[in-house]
Amino acid sequence: MESDINQWSELNAHFHSIIIDSIGSGVVADAIARNNHLPFAAADSIIIDDDDLEREFKKLQLAQFHHELIFQSLKGEGARAEMLMREHALIGLRYPELLADSE
Repeated sequence: MESDINQWSELNAHFHSIIIDSIGSGVVADAIARNNHLPFAAADSIIIDDDDLEREFKKLQLAQFHHELIFQSLKGEGARAEMLMREHALIGLRYPELLADSE
């Protein structure tokens, strides 16, 4: 499992770096670099709860789905791309309520 998480983390970091590089904006790159120094805010920061792997898998699926939507939106849908990127950046704050067991 740890190797799977490491592999996903590497792919995740690669995706984010491609997006940043393709924007070509030093301002955005600097802002992201500053953000990456904040605890738990970096694109490659991931915490996996070994006691609830099913929920953690859902979290990774959601993040990956965001990546796919963002990638699609980069083909001429600037406003949508911005909205999706903002949502992707903030979704971590909502994981507990989104992924809570509905009992």
